[in-house]
Amino acid sequence: MNRLFFVIVVLMFPLLAFSQMDAKSILMQRGEVYFRFQIAPERLNEISRIVSIDGYRNGICYAYANAREFAEFRKLGIDCEPVREYYEAKDELQMAESLNDMFSWNVYPTYSIYFEMMQYFATTYPEICKLDTIGTSYSGYKLLAVKISDNVNADEAEPEFFLGGQMHGDELIGGMVCLRLIHKLLSEYGTNSEVANLVNNMEIFINPLSNPEGTYFAGGSNMDYASRYTRIGDGYDDFIDINRNFPDAIDGEHPDGNVYSIETEAFMQYADEHNFVMSANLHSGAELVNYPFDTEEALPADDAWWQMVSSEYVALARQACNDPEYMTSDYSSGYTNGYAWYRITGSRQDYMNYFKHCREVTLELSIEKQLPNNLLPSYTSRNLPPMMAYMNRATKGLRGFVTDSLTGEPLRAMVFVNGHDYFNSHVYSFLPTGEYYRYLKAGHYNVSFYADGYIHKTIAVDIADGEALPLDVQLVQGYDPETIIDSNDEAISLYPNPVVDKLFIGSDKHFSSLEIYDVNGRLLLSKKNIVGFVDVSMLSHGQYLLNLVMDDGKVMRTKFMKM
Repeated sequence: MNRLFFVIVVLMFPLLAFSQMDAKSILMQRGEVYFRFQIAPERLNEISRIVSIDGYRNGICYAYANAREFAEFRKLGIDCEPVREYYEAKDELQMAESLNDMFSWNVYPTYSIYFEMMQYFATTYPEICKLDTIGTSYSGYKLLAVKISDNVNADEAEPEFFLGGQMHGDELIGGMVCLRLIHKLLSEYGTNSEVANLVNNMEIFINPLSNPEGTYFAGGSNMDYASRYTRIGDGYDDFIDINRNFPDAIDGEHPDGNVYSIETEAFMQYADEHNFVMSANLHSGAELVNYPFDTEEALPADDAWWQMVSSEYVALARQACNDPEYMTSDYSSGYTNGYAWYRITGSRQDYMNYFKHCREVTLELSIEKQLPNNLLPSYTSRNLPPMMAYMNRATKGLRGFVTDSLTGEPLRAMVFVNGHDYFNSHVYSFLPTGEYYRYLKAGHYNVSFYADGYIHKTIAVDIADGEALPLDVQLVQGYDPETIIDSNDEAISLYPNPVVDKLFIGSDKHFSSLEIYDVNGRLLLSKKNIVGFVDVSMLSHGQYLLNLVMDDGKVMRTKFMKM
């Protein structure tokens, strides 16, 4: 379908009575449909493989679907209806008429004013802010980000933090929180010590509108018809959910069955070009903190750390708005593990945590997706203190440099917490500096450092909450039979080892297949497209050899014990 015709259809029928709007007509107009249906909780995993689940409360599932997804859902024979209140006519959202209007924080930006505002930040504060373009959407909207740091034009040995808003284009609070945070960091840098600490000791990247294609669905002048999905083509069926579109730790490449969207590819490339160690992804439709993983039932290795930072965010947000009921839409605690809420695949949170070894969290900031203008000042301001506290966590924890003991040359090394790390929770030191960052809950840990061609080193450390523990490590060149690294940029880790049933396999590269042999060289198990773990419960007690075949044909070998 021609895109111009598609937009005209949208503009001709924005106030069509709901009784006249069935799912088919909504899909024709918007490329997606938001609907609900009754379902038992044990069927949510099945449903999430077909449509994009948005929430589940009191036995009712709320979901989005494009034309293909909705057709597949209808084959299940489940009665459903569009979410009436989402489509009913509301007061139009008030849009800023000038850049100056934005600083009252009670209006939304048109696309042109958003673009102007991002340029304003960079030109007004050039010593600590610069504007970057991550990519360009299908219709030509720029995916903009600002970098904020005291030496903004240099790549310093500091933790890199990424914040993204409105990956779902109709969840409008995220972009406003990002813009207000940018303004606070820049305008208060010289007067606020908390702000100065962040700007001086971090490299902060903020992308307020991750999906302008969806946010400005009906054109750049308003957000009234914002959509969740982004566009990948001209037709009414060419829409996909970015937050189901990333490679998945369990389901692998293209878990949603779609090509990668322009935005997905742009964000993956941006992550490859940087060394993000912490990040956050802003949403709405609920009020809670959702920490990893979304795709895997097992709790993350750093579950205690995640619960600590999640509860801190909730407490500070409630304190900021003086409302103990804030962030209680789904859980009284205000936070949950993603899988415990409902399982999804292809989320950016999981992609960043599993494949990029970055601690990303999903923050659901308002129940109302398109927050009325009069609530914007309160909802943006209440989320600034907890956001800054979360960002400050990037300056804490175990950190340092890994270098050659003789030459001082920085090394890329795997930093592995013994008896703790699994499911890719380990991290790596970065080149060209050799810097590393490992965030842990208070406790005693044995941390091992592995680099190709070097003898590994294990060091006992005691971590305290809210404090940084500097630890520089020098490795000696030599052969190390315990080192499980094949080259400078490829490594694997196994946990637990010895293993009873699930053997988690951590790698910074994707592998296409695996083979398990006994000590006599007999092939016992061969599997393809294994990502994350393999079930070895059927094996007898003993030692086994594991071969991992990478996508480029290289084979990585290691051993494990079966209990």
